[in-house]
Amino acid sequence: MKKYLKILIPVMFAVTILLIAFFAILYSLKSSDYDVLVGNYNLLEFKYNSLVGDFNALSTQYAELLAQYSELQTKYYELVEEYKSLNLEYNKALDISAELTDKLYSAKEELNGYKIEVQSSLDWFKENATLESKSIKSKLDSKCISSTAGYCTIAEPCLDLVNEQFMGLEYKDDTTLGKTDKFISIDEFLENKGGDCEDFSLLFKAEINYLLEKCSGKEIKVEAFVTSDSGNYFLDNSNSWYYANAKKHNLIAGYIYPNIVCGVLKDPNKADVFGGHCVIAFSKEKIESLLDLEKLNLAELVEPQTGQYLGRMKYGSTTFNVEYYVEGEYFPESVSYIKQIITDNDYYLYQNGWKGYESIYDMFITLEQEIDSILEKQK
Repeated sequence: MKKYLKILIPVMFAVTILLIAFFAILYSLKSSDYDVLVGNYNLLEFKYNSLVGDFNALSTQYAELLAQYSELQTKYYELVEEYKSLNLEYNKALDISAELTDKLYSAKEELNGYKIEVQSSLDWFKENATLESKSIKSKLDSKCISSTAGYCTIAEPCLDLVNEQFMGLEYKDDTTLGKTDKFISIDEFLENKGGDCEDFSLLFKAEINYLLEKCSGKEIKVEAFVTSDSGNYFLDNSNSWYYANAKKHNLIAGYIYPNIVCGVLKDPNKADVFGGHCVIAFSKEKIESLLDLEKLNLAELVEPQTGQYLGRMKYGSTTFNVEYYVEGEYFPESVSYIKQIITDNDYYLYQNGWKGYESIYDMFITLEQEIDSILEKQK
């Protein structure tokens, strides 16, 4: 037994040593894995904490973005409502624009009608500024004009002789003719064998224009007559017809261009009572536009139904006044004034300022251009 113990004890000791060594080695191995695990744990914990930090930061950003989104959504809904309102107003504006466009086209069409009427009136005055009657021309040539070398004299009272004695024209008021107070053409005047003061004036102006053309190239003198205490004024070249108690009166040199002027004037058909009447104003220059009307200042006035010299026009504070010629002197007449002027190409009316067909036509053209510009922008 002792012999076995002596052998067993060393063996057991060796086994114990081996076990201890084994467990030591095993412990060493386990201890190394633990350290690795601890290291991994710490790394994971760091990453976790980092992720938690990122999550918290992202959560904050998310909350901010959510607030911004909510604000933007509110603004979006407000913009949607504003858009709906603007769209409604836009559609209303489109309807109004369409309506205005229709009205503009209608106005343009109506304006064009007025333009045609005004142009027709302008053409009418131009047409009736010339004389077409061959019989009147023949009488004027033989009786009312005298020509010498370099000079040509037109006797205005002779025109009354031709019109009344040879053509049988007489004064007829509108009631007699059964018409309203308006101008009639020269042809109609001759057909009616007469007319009122404006009709006589229109013919007289055309006759003077004809005689001026006959005198073209010569120095022209125009004579009228004035009353006197004695003597006779012969109306024609043959001295066959005359006015008693009258004498010649030459118009100022150069005042040869005839214009019809109407207003409150002495009317020889109504015992020289002041009333609506038309006479002839001779200007030194042709009146061709609204701006030329000032050239009628001091124009010489002649009664177209007799050829009598009346006086002169004088530019007043508003329109033209009249100064009547009496025994060599001019006397202003407070009740006389001019409110209408008819030239060879236009008709002018005073209504808080002078206006003419040509100026109205130009206004129509300007207005038409403005309408066209607006319509072009609508396209």
